[in-house]
Amino acid sequence: MKASARIVGVDLDNTIICYDNAFHRAAVERGLIDAATPVAKTAVKKAVLENAGNREWTELQGFVYGPGIDAASAYPGAIEFFGKCATFEVRTVIISHKTQHAAAGPRYDLREAAMAWLNTSGLLDFTDKSGVTFADTRTAKLEAVRAAACHALIDDLPEVFHDPAYPGETEFILFDPDRARLDWTATQRASSWADVSSRFFP
Repeated sequence: MKASARIVGVDLDNTIICYDNAFHRAAVERGLIDAATPVAKTAVKKAVLENAGNREWTELQGFVYGPGIDAASAYPGAIEFFGKCATFEVRTVIISHKTQHAAAGPRYDLREAAMAWLNTSGLLDFTDKSGVTFADTRTAKLEAVRAAACHALIDDLPEVFHDPAYPGETEFILFDPDRARLDWTATQRASSWADVSSRFFP
């Protein structure tokens, strides 16, 4: 992928935003895990499901993606990538499969929380708010990718690419910071934002 690709779509949760610290902190505060649990979303999820069950995990997600999002941070290099895109006049759009409210527990406004995070992250210095789309379903997300005429999409979920509705004209880059998909060969795979950037700006 070269910088000549003029419109790049980027997923938000677990692609731009890293929730490892947020999940660990919230789970410890709620007594769902031991503080010695590794500070990684996957490790926290496994421990919470084993210790407390799916309902507690679902409610924890609602909190972390809602008011607990303040403890989340951008993956290293993510904001710099958006800045480089702006420098080279590559348009970036953020397209997220995110419902308005949490699936269980208090009805936190997840989209409002995400926009508040984006406003304080510095990322919106490089992409306009009008370029942020929240979709209720994966199908609606892929419709937004097609409507934006994205030349490429960066996303952490393989199932997005494998969805029958995925637009064939859009190149897919799997974002895999935990290196959990080393066997991925269907498309390009990037293990960091520096890796992503090198593919666009060699």
